Amino acid sequence: MCRSRTPVWCLLSLVAALAMPVRAHALFHLAVIDELASSYAGDDTQQFIEVRMLGVAQNFVAHSVFAAFDADGTYVGDILEVPANVTNSGANVRWLVATTSFQTAHGVTADFPMPPTLPVAGGMVCFGGGGGLSPANPPNWDRTNFATYVDCVAYGTYHGPANIHTGTPTTRAGVGHSLQRGTSTNNNAADFACSDSLTPQSNNGTVVTLPSTIPCACGNGVLEGSEQCDDGNQAPGDCCKANCTDDTAGSPCTDDQDACTTDQCDAFGGCAHTPTGNAFGSDDSGCLPSSTAIAKCEDGVAKATGKLAASIIKCHIARADAKKIVDDSGEDACENDAIAKFTAKTKTVGCMPCTNLAAIAATVESVLDAQNDDAFCAGSTPFGGDDTGNVPPDKDTGKCEDKVAKSAGKLAADIIKCHIGRADGKKITDQLAEETCEQTAIGKFTTKTKTDTCNSCTDLGTIAANVELAIDTNNKLIYCAP
Repeated sequence: MCRSRTPVWCLLSLVAALAMPVRAHALFHLAVIDELASSYAGDDTQQFIEVRMLGVAQNFVAHSVFAAFDADGTYVGDILEVPANVTNSGANVRWLVATTSFQTAHGVTADFPMPPTLPVAGGMVCFGGGGGLSPANPPNWDRTNFATYVDCVAYGTYHGPANIHTGTPTTRAGVGHSLQRGTSTNNNAADFACSDSLTPQSNNGTVVTLPSTIPCACGNGVLEGSEQCDDGNQAPGDCCKANCTDDTAGSPCTDDQDACTTDQCDAFGGCAHTPTGNAFGSDDSGCLPSSTAIAKCEDGVAKATGKLAASIIKCHIARADAKKIVDDSGEDACENDAIAKFTAKTKTVGCMPCTNLAAIAATVESVLDAQNDDAFCAGSTPFGGDDTGNVPPDKDTGKCEDKVAKSAGKLAADIIKCHIGRADGKKITDQLAEETCEQTAIGKFTTKTKTDTCNSCTDLGTIAANVELAIDTNNKLIYCAP
């Protein structure tokens, strides 16, 4: 190729070629989120995110994206599409995005401004560019594909799914202090720690050091120093403020999803769910029906719910016997058939919009699956799947546990009948009478259920208490109309 040229020309051409930037190797993905703060000095609009490069030529960041996810793990939007590259690169070189209010308050000059959309008490922030060597332009890649990100940090009250970058989320949040990376093991709980010294650094090397306005001791779940409360998070609405002081009595707190309770902080920093005038009252959630039509409809749903519980228990019994149902998939199919029958045949004409058959069915299935080991407690072969408990080790044990399970289903139906009686207000006119009805049903269950050939792990008292608690707690799903 240089045969017709002089050696000097060829040498100059080679040097020039080597000196040209090779865009295919202009990378950005050797980097991590190194520090972040989601609120500072009591101002949720003061936020920053610092990125640290892990090698040379990692400054081609234009069109990379910071994406925000809420505490459930749901993508809520982009915090920022980075508009340009940064100048400097190299191992441990940093660059900074920060809100205007944070920059103005502390004389910080970030490389790029960001809106105050970083989740405050808990969520996840991810940084990436679509999975390539350079950020995709336009950045129209799938924000829910975590293989396309460079790094993610899940923190605070985040309880969504983990991904390849987060591992176990850190329970700390950057509220009044910052989260700083110590290691890079793709496990946020191990990699990040709370820091009482905020050190945001821009790409030109300028560092601004700020003290914490809420010490890291706040939010660690240990009551210490001058703290009035410390519930292990810095989330609002739980009667313990982000600075570990009690919320004012009467402040709204976490909704228990019961239309007939008020949800307010008490004078001791607790969230009280106080029944209103038309509540079932005592340990029963839910509302007494306000009309005959609503009562008739909700009573019908209650009866159908009792039948659904009995049907799901029959699926468990069949799985335990291992004849008609021999594995977990067969047991799940049995449960799904029972649920489909419940949702298709249960009438809701006359009920209020709050009546949600799918939610009721899901709750019944979840509770019964979780409590299956109360009845089927012997043996060592697990039911499998989402069911607790073990397949009975022998015929006699199986026969006994089957009877206990059937009796538990009858107990559930009897307690539901007590609730129906209370809702109608005829034979059962107050909470005391309803409690008496339930205790009578429990007494019948514990005295008449035979456990002669069961294992010693079978405890009728525990089964009865768990059945009563589950039905009383979830009564609000059936009797939901205020």
